[in-house]
Amino acid sequence: MVVLLRGIMLKLLSISSKLGFLLVVVPSLNAGVFTEYVIALTYAVLISRVLSFGLEEQLVTVVKGVRKNLAMYMPLYGLSLVLVVIAILLNLVFSFENNIYLISVVLMSGSILGGLIRGVYPDQYEWILNVPWVLFLFFAFFTKVKSVYELVVILSLSHLLVHAIVVFFNKNVFSGAFSEVHRSFFNAKNIIKSSVLKVVASLLLIADFRGLLIWSKILHDNILIDSITMAISVGEGVWQLFMVLVNRKYGEYCSKKTTYYVAFQVSVKVFFGLLFSAGIVLIFSFYFESFFENYTVIDFNKIAWAIAFFGSMAALINIRNYFWADHLYEKRILLVQIFIFIVEFAIVSMADEEDWVMLSSLFIGVFTVFLSLLLLMVSGKKRDDLVTR
Repeated sequence: MVVLLRGIMLKLLSISSKLGFLLVVVPSLNAGVFTEYVIALTYAVLISRVLSFGLEEQLVTVVKGVRKNLAMYMPLYGLSLVLVVIAILLNLVFSFENNIYLISVVLMSGSILGGLIRGVYPDQYEWILNVPWVLFLFFAFFTKVKSVYELVVILSLSHLLVHAIVVFFNKNVFSGAFSEVHRSFFNAKNIIKSSVLKVVASLLLIADFRGLLIWSKILHDNILIDSITMAISVGEGVWQLFMVLVNRKYGEYCSKKTTYYVAFQVSVKVFFGLLFSAGIVLIFSFYFESFFENYTVIDFNKIAWAIAFFGSMAALINIRNYFWADHLYEKRILLVQIFIFIVEFAIVSMADEEDWVMLSSLFIGVFTVFLSLLLLMVSGKKRDDLVTR
């Protein structure tokens, strides 16, 4: 419980830092820079997930919270550090336009480090997830960044500093990071083979979250949509709070049999919790919108719709986790995520820009309610009694 509370406090600190960045730093950026930064970061996260082969989720299942097991796979982190150094050198030589390759490799290295220590040092895992955003706000504010290049550099630096702190406090464990690399890689091969579906699902989830931005970049490259980017960023920040409950429940689904009705209740809680948060935003805007007149990137209606969108996504992720815990419907879940991404393509290609967030939220909300109730009727029993596997 104490570890959980510390994790929640760090998550709140991380979210506060992200909101601080949106309110303090973003308004000082030129039009379009924030959107370009978020799109670049989205591509970087997608690339990092591919490069890490889903090891963040898989390593924790083989380390099992045992320091001896941690040492077996530590050279994987050493390999990732070599790639980080190569990316830094390439960036210095060629001066890439937006540093997407650098941040991709840094995030990949962090995901491997997180997968290794997640079960052994849960507090430090929370540091890796959350503290970089605090440093990022600090650097962004005091260095007066103006370009995507500068934003990505200081974000990479923030992550690397936190990684260095974690390694320093556990230098005895990490001393083997560059020894027996071949044996560590051999041990990881079987893990990678079993993680392909989850890697694809993770990539699709990111694509669903940022689908409006990705498709707008592809279809309407000249459109500046900072207000939509801001709405999605705030919605994702609120979503992270409710995902603490969803992630905790995933552990329960994996450890014991339970009914779908239990998962359905969790989905209802996070769905209506985020809808309530969206309502709070609208009430806040009614009384205080005049204070934000100079913040042209802030559109409270879009923010409320974005929070509602992430409420539906949180409910769907919880349902996905329930069936994933028993390796059920894995390919069908991928098809659902692909379907969502295709619908976002249709919205961006046919609807007016001002309606993108609202239409996406309405679609995913109706779809989530329909799917949740359908599954409740079909499989509201023990997972052993599901009609179709």
